[in-house]
Amino acid sequence: MLLLGFVGSGLQVAAASSKRAEWPAGTPRPNLTGFWKTDCHYGFGVKIEPAGGDLYSLSFCGPGGCFAPGTWTPNSPIFGDKSYGVIDADTIQLPFGDDFRTYRRYASQAAEPGEAAKDTASNESTGESASGVHFKAYYEGLPDLDKVPPFAAQTTEQANALHLLIEREKGSTASCARQSSPVPGTLEICGQGLASARQMLKAAAHGLPAGRFSRIWLVDLNGDRERELLGQYDVAAKPQEDRYTAFFAFQWNTGRYRVTAASWFLEGALLAVRSFGSTRAKKAFLRFESCTECEPWVYLTVVDFTVPPIGAGYEFGYDLQHPQERHPEIEYVLPGMGHSIDAKVETRVPVQPDLAGPHLLQHFAVVDGEDEWWSFTCKGLQCDPEMSKGNAPVRLLEQWKKAVKL
Repeated sequence: MLLLGFVGSGLQVAAASSKRAEWPAGTPRPNLTGFWKTDCHYGFGVKIEPAGGDLYSLSFCGPGGCFAPGTWTPNSPIFGDKSYGVIDADTIQLPFGDDFRTYRRYASQAAEPGEAAKDTASNESTGESASGVHFKAYYEGLPDLDKVPPFAAQTTEQANALHLLIEREKGSTASCARQSSPVPGTLEICGQGLASARQMLKAAAHGLPAGRFSRIWLVDLNGDRERELLGQYDVAAKPQEDRYTAFFAFQWNTGRYRVTAASWFLEGALLAVRSFGSTRAKKAFLRFESCTECEPWVYLTVVDFTVPPIGAGYEFGYDLQHPQERHPEIEYVLPGMGHSIDAKVETRVPVQPDLAGPHLLQHFAVVDGEDEWWSFTCKGLQCDPEMSKGNAPVRLLEQWKKAVKL
């Protein structure tokens, strides 16, 4: 399934074509380096750059910047590749579902990440393009918590105090936060216990941006009957004041806490903690959005906080032709509206995972098209897809009925 990134609300995407243009044999081939759009007013497009030999990298770019070369789609010569068409030196076709979309070159040199979503006539100081579209600098200024772990300098006294609180705290199966749902698989710390935990964590943390631990849970992640603490830390990043979230897991380890961080997630939330994949450790399902100034994609990512030293994330592939292309995101809600395929997505996981898989099941109820049934089987952290169109295979349907909805 090919999705075309983060676009602004209300934009219409150029009409698709089912016929691919073929470049005439023996005709000189133009250099395709540059920034390409379906319309000059759109705040998104595709950056094409040389990738060695006769190959190009193609990177989707949106308000938050661009995919790294080679990660959005495999490098390609474009000319002669049946996935692409070249109409003329400044007009190409890129795949869209089973058809093609026409893109035109709007800059002869590809812009740098973070700049590529702007028109060539953009005002660099305001982030506003000549068309009047404003582009946010998502994730700007947030620290890398892997490089500077904020709880590395915790003292023995701080660790012991937190350990005692975790042992004594009962926790609640209900949510302590207003207008928030309880997180399956956890006990949430509320009331005075939450206030005490916040105070302890604030005293032990160094280098976190201004924010707060909004929610804190207790959960036995590794099955050793020793409860871990899992905290959600929210930051309102300026100047846009969007909410970004980091998640911290505190695991007792010979007299102190080993702290694993997962960060940062735009409008992030903990959706569930449950068994997943080919190991018995419980995994955290984190929910986040692609943007806040458009109709967002909503994604899930799955994190194993028990893997030292910094945890580990699962990766999923939706490209059946290139199964080695995997990313941390699970497609959870699609905006449709011309920004992606128009489909309602339901995601399920087995109640008791079979180590042999499948470990994740998805149903895409496609508007004006055949339904898609996806299953993912994980070997280690790499999750490979299978897909059927129309009616689900009998075996998959039986697995679907026994699975629980995320």
